[in-house]
Amino acid sequence: MRLSFFLGIIVCMVQKAGYTVTQWVVHIGGALSLPVALLFGRLFARHVNDAPIICLWRRVVGWHCPGCGMTRALCLFATGQFSASIRTHWLIVPVIAVAMAVFFKSLIWIFRSCNGKGRC
Repeated sequence: MRLSFFLGIIVCMVQKAGYTVTQWVVHIGGALSLPVALLFGRLFARHVNDAPIICLWRRVVGWHCPGCGMTRALCLFATGQFSASIRTHWLIVPVIAVAMAVFFKSLIWIFRSCNGKGRC
């Protein structure tokens, strides 16, 4: 399908009465966040151990912050290594749960806004 087809659907949805552009951007972003994060994790899984330390807290203080290891855990989760992902960083469980809730809530909102038929 052509890009103009998808842009036409987006313009149609944005122009629908009662919803603002901000609402659409937030919900489309919410619907894309989980697939994009999992795709990122899948694509960069083999490079994650070679990457430099980008955590400012860890570089300055030398301690692990609560988010250190989350990228590695996401990459392990995206490649299907769930137990290794949880062992790497246990906070991946609530992060994935929240991401799934946002993903499904955004999809439901988008489909309800389009009358459940996938079109305006």
